[in-house]
Amino acid sequence: NGCIAIATQTENAQTQVLVMDTKQRELYTWKTDNAVTALAISDNGSSVAIASSYVEQGELKNALTIIKNGEQKCRYENRKSADSGFGV
Repeated sequence: NGCIAIATQTENAQTQVLVMDTKQRELYTWKTDNAVTALAISDNGSSVAIASSYVEQGELKNALTIIKNGEQKCRYENRKSADSGFGV
């Protein structure tokens, strides 16, 4: 319906996700120290699924975070090796 989500690098966070309405007005932002790799947005812009990666103890890890109306609702992290998929 015209809502958009944009991931950008900022000075005080690895990535900032900005969600805007159909008139390009800011609805909300979310910041993370992870590197965002993919975004999916709901039709009305209220929910965003954010795939991201980070390094922990020398291993590449992945996370899937669900944001609703600017608040983190759930987060799934890869708890196994990088090639085994998400562990919940």
